[in-house]
Order: sequence, then structure tokens, then C-alpha cells
Amino acid sequence: MRYLRLSLWLWLIGRLASAAPGAVSERLEYDLYWSLLPVGQLVIETGRRDVEGLPRQYVRLTVESNRLIGKLFPVRDVVESVQDADTGRPVHLSKRTREGRVVCEDDLYFDAARGMARWENHRAGSVVEYPVPENAHDAVSLMTAMRDESLAAGQERRIPVAVDGRLYEVIVRAQREEAVDLGPLGRRPALRVSISTSQPGMFVRKAPRALWISTEPPVRALQMLVKAPLGTVRVVLRSITHSKG
Repeated sequence: MRYLRLSLWLWLIGRLASAAPGAVSERLEYDLYWSLLPVGQLVIETGRRDVEGLPRQYVRLTVESNRLIGKLFPVRDVVESVQDADTGRPVHLSKRTREGRVVCEDDLYFDAARGMARWENHRAGSVVEYPVPENAHDAVSLMTAMRDESLAAGQERRIPVAVDGRLYEVIVRAQREEAVDLGPLGRRPALRVSISTSQPGMFVRKAPRALWISTEPPVRALQMLVKAPLGTVRVVLRSITHSKG
């Protein structure tokens, strides 16, 4: 794997996103800034639907550069994770991304009965199968898995995550409590969290520097800093909406 694409590190900013009680779907919108310059937006949508007669939940991430930046470096990423509605275990992860001239089209399937993951890279025409533990997640289904987790300063979680053709161990460490200024949404109390991995290669071109998670329910990611090849990208929550369908 050459690098972790934009949509796959952005699961971290929305990892705790889930439909609010009684709502069918939720939509979180984030603004992306490079220094003080707005460069695009992230949208995270969650909901439920039947797939082949089985109840499934889904989390869809869409990242798109704005008109100005898109003329120089167009980004259009759509990543969707389909999960078992009862257990939250991943079933299928679909990636359709474009970052500049780099295009990605692949699918990651989980076979719970066999304990295997199957990554199909359509652009390269390759297929990779590898064993995964029962508690393994894809990078997006981890959102659902972590929504009931609570972290306090000084604590950490270690979670196996399948990314493309390899299994990684993601380490989430809670650091300290801080307030985050979200502009129109006001100042919110948050827990600053760091993200790393025990193996090299997961964060090559883009590495998360810090994540701020709200300490008041419902728990959501409020802000994130990501180290990119040219500076730092800041991701900030702008709006939250719910709908019944």
C-alpha cells in the first residue's frame, strides 16, 4: 500500500458518528482548511437499509475539494462501509476516490465464517486474501464499533483494522481535556486524542496529529489536525442534521 488515502484517515474524524436515537439517518458536515485557506469539505452520512434481504447499516464518507483548489488538485473521494446492523461488524467496504491524477477503485469484503478478508483492487486487477480476527474492522466500521466506547485522559484502545490488503493495529490514546471553538456551534468541551499504529506503512503521506472528541453526549469528533506533504490540514465540524428518511 503506497499511502493511506484522504478518505481513509478521515474515518478518524467521524469514527464516533452514528444515527441519533430515533433517527434513521444523520449527516455531519466538516470544513477542511489548509492554514487559513478553505480547501474543501467532508460529509459523513449514516443510516440503515436492507441488502439482499438482510438488515444493514452504512456509513458513507464524501470528501471533495472546493472550486478554487479543485482547479489545481481535484479531490473527489467516496468511501462507504456496509455493516451488520446487529453486531456492527464490517461486511463490505467500497472505495471510489480521485486525488489529483491518482484514481482508486477497490472493494474489501469480510467473510466472518472463514475469518478472512478479501481486497479487490480493480485498477490493478489484483486480489489479496488474508486472515482477520473476529473483532477486526475496516477503517470506517470502526466508527460504529467505537461509538459506545468511552475514553478518559491517560487511557488507550488497540483495535485491529483491515486497510486494503493488510491488517493493522490502530492505537488510540486519550491525552487531555481541552475546549474547542467551533464558531457558530460555540465552544465545546473535548478530549484531545492521538492516533498511531504499531506497524509502519499505514500513514505515509498523511498522518493524524491530533483529534478532539466531545466529552458531552452525543459523543462526536469535533476537530482534527492532519500532517500532509505540504503543511497541516485542519478539519472542523460545521453542522449536524437528522432525518427520518
